[in-house]
Amino acid sequence: MSQDAQEFDFAPCAQMIKALVPRATWIAFIDTADSLLYSSDGTILPEVAAIVSEMIAAGGGNSDTETVDGIGRSAEIGDLLAYFLRVTDDRGRLVGVTCLLCRSSQGGLSTLEAVDKLLRALLVLVGRDISQRAAIESGRFNLNETVELNWLLDVTQLRAGGKSESDLIGDTLAAIEKRLDADWIVLHVPGCHLTRVHGRKDGAEQTGEQLRELTTGYLLRAVQKRAQTLVVNKIREEGSKALLPFRILCVPLMAENECLGVVAVYNSSRRRSFTNDDARVLERLVPRLNELVTANIDRLTGVQSRRALEERIQTLTKLGEANAAIVYGDVDQLHVINELYGFSQGDDCLRRIGEIWRTVPMGSAGGGVYRLTGDRFLAVLNGATLNQARTWAENLREQIARNVSVGEPARLPLTVTLGVAVATGDTRLEHAIAAAETACKAGKDRGRNRVEVFEAADLSLMRRHEDVAVFREIIDALSDERFVLFAQPIVPLWDPTRPTNFELLVRMRDKSGNILAPESFMSAATRYQLLPQIDRWVVSHSLKELAPYASQLDETGARFAINLSGPSLADPEFADWVRSALRSSGLSGANLVFEVTETAAIGNLDAAKRFIERLGELDCNFALDDFGTGLSSLAYLKELKVECLKIDGAFVRDVLRDSGSESMVRAVLHIARQLNLVTVAEHIEDQETAEYLGKLGVVYGQGYGCGAPQPLESVLNQLAGVTTPGAQRQVAG
Repeated sequence: MSQDAQEFDFAPCAQMIKALVPRATWIAFIDTADSLLYSSDGTILPEVAAIVSEMIAAGGGNSDTETVDGIGRSAEIGDLLAYFLRVTDDRGRLVGVTCLLCRSSQGGLSTLEAVDKLLRALLVLVGRDISQRAAIESGRFNLNETVELNWLLDVTQLRAGGKSESDLIGDTLAAIEKRLDADWIVLHVPGCHLTRVHGRKDGAEQTGEQLRELTTGYLLRAVQKRAQTLVVNKIREEGSKALLPFRILCVPLMAENECLGVVAVYNSSRRRSFTNDDARVLERLVPRLNELVTANIDRLTGVQSRRALEERIQTLTKLGEANAAIVYGDVDQLHVINELYGFSQGDDCLRRIGEIWRTVPMGSAGGGVYRLTGDRFLAVLNGATLNQARTWAENLREQIARNVSVGEPARLPLTVTLGVAVATGDTRLEHAIAAAETACKAGKDRGRNRVEVFEAADLSLMRRHEDVAVFREIIDALSDERFVLFAQPIVPLWDPTRPTNFELLVRMRDKSGNILAPESFMSAATRYQLLPQIDRWVVSHSLKELAPYASQLDETGARFAINLSGPSLADPEFADWVRSALRSSGLSGANLVFEVTETAAIGNLDAAKRFIERLGELDCNFALDDFGTGLSSLAYLKELKVECLKIDGAFVRDVLRDSGSESMVRAVLHIARQLNLVTVAEHIEDQETAEYLGKLGVVYGQGYGCGAPQPLESVLNQLAGVTTPGAQRQVAG
């Protein structure tokens, strides 16, 4: 084997592999030209080289079509176990081999399949680097073309800056149109129910519709069959000898060897032909388009996610538009299916139910279907009346009851209860969703497997009596000092030498003195922009209550976390106000952790960096909450000087039964180890989950499975060794 100069640095990938497979004593990457791209010591054993050469030969060397069957090979070389894993490009073609030599142990190492699954995400990155390196060496990509490189960098690293994924898709298509000097672009991803037509302003609407049909029909079938880029400067209409007046460049959107869809670029036949250079430019944007397209899709059901719904609500709110009907659905007694037949059967039922939600026709105006969480779905029917939405919901209910069931030989049918409401121009979409949910709950109470309608008059009444009433209640509670602080423990999962920390939680008392959970007032506080006032109350009262216990905090090492909202973070005066309050309290900043959600931090990046810098000067600590939910988290993580990542509860809840959730937890743990960050798993509901997360390496756990919230006064008394009667019984959800 030859040892070529390394234009690409493969050492970071090798370091990450070493972190995931600690027994690995030697790691190497070899391409299909038998070139050693990297090894731990710069050399390669003859036995290893021979097996790699056999694998490459079996895969057809540099062939574009033949690949090695399976995932690789394993062997014993001396007293070491050797793993040889296939490295492929985005189309599944062999581009190299990754080799690991590992120490043996009494229990042996994992199977080849387990090692491949553990490293597969990293091997995708290695495959991309090897492919790009080969392209450079073959002259198919010119490093001297700095203009093109800068353009690719700008487009593939577009930052949201408050924009929705839909906006970013449009920006990316516009960048492609400008770079390729194209007339039209059509993006079609059937599984995501997405078709976008982007064209010149002077283009005819009829032409756009013609290209839409061509893309979603003939071209989609062609790229699905071939799974490769098509450059067609002459094409005949199906069933005709006449040439279509277009030049076409068509690239498949591939993910895990599956063609998700196609992006087609068109020029008039009177303009220039597309070249292979154009194809390579477009191919390099496929990962970016895949990321944007699939970010808002629920993987289990294929419908859009709750995040996509929130984006839709924000867009319509900015435009001042509503005029839609809402159908809110809750699957009836799914827990029975899970208990009788297992979660895999339950997931299969949800998958089939999601398919029915997606395929029931919505009429010419269209709409969108979303999975909120678990067994709850929601549809937005554009421009539909209450009666039209009721008819649509009845059709949906009947199809689910008729087509979804489990169990042999007796079939157990699965049904859904649906609530319907309408949002008009003077009704916020959030109110219509809340009304539809209320109707759905009423349907549950009345026997399930039915459609309930929330009348418009009731919706107006609900808005007046619920939202406005809660708004006034919050204002009064701030004035009357009816907010109280609770603290929930954050406990070490596997290292007893670490101190127990706490998260401060705000609760509100009603006029009768009853404790209200945040779900009853936070949405109104958000809607009516009261979060900054609540945040300032929490900070000032936290410092006031913690300050007398400063010596106990220093002695135990306990820290108290304070949540901050996005609006407070964006306030340029807030950081200085907190600094002043902290200095006046006499409390050490080392006793505090300020938590900001991933979304709030990224949405207010400069403000977040400034806040962390200013409070960091007073020894305060910082945590990134709900980590794992955002699209661009990793791009910003190094810019935020945080000490802790809190793993989003959506992944923690399902970690024992959902391999995808476990993979996400492992990925966050890997990132945290590389950056030397502490991890906290949120929403742990039972001891079994806590023990499993501890075995995975999560440092801290939080949730009712680790400890319920208690009044802050009780927690501080316990730290000081003072017994408070009934403290353990006084909790809030």
